Amino acid sequence: MRLSLSLVLTATLTLGGLFGCFGLPDESLIPPAVISGIVLDSASGDAVIGATILVEELELSALSDVEGRFRITVPYGSYFLKATHLDYYDKTLSVEVTADHALADVEFRLTQNESIRRDNELITPVSTD
Repeated sequence: MRLSLSLVLTATLTLGGLFGCFGLPDESLIPPAVISGIVLDSASGDAVIGATILVEELELSALSDVEGRFRITVPYGSYFLKATHLDYYDKTLSVEVTADHALADVEFRLTQNESIRRDNELITPVSTD
């Protein structure tokens, strides 16, 4: 029994090494893809600082910086990105990164939420008309 298990392990390891010789990709050698972008206020065009960008399928996230920019490293695939911020409505975009297009650049334009909760109070703008 011990001899046959040894042969199976040796054959498996040898075949694995041969696959690399034939140009088949080793997953650890595939470079990651990058999703980068910017989060802007839809009305003013200003950067939205501190927005959370979530790759829903991978549960990975990043925060937008002082210029509204973010960068997330992911494996190749199709993803839904969700941008959230306390003062804005959430927005979701789809993106696909492949070996041919390993860098995805996205732009979120968030709409300001007119009803904002602060200190457990709901603040709603009142029309002066």
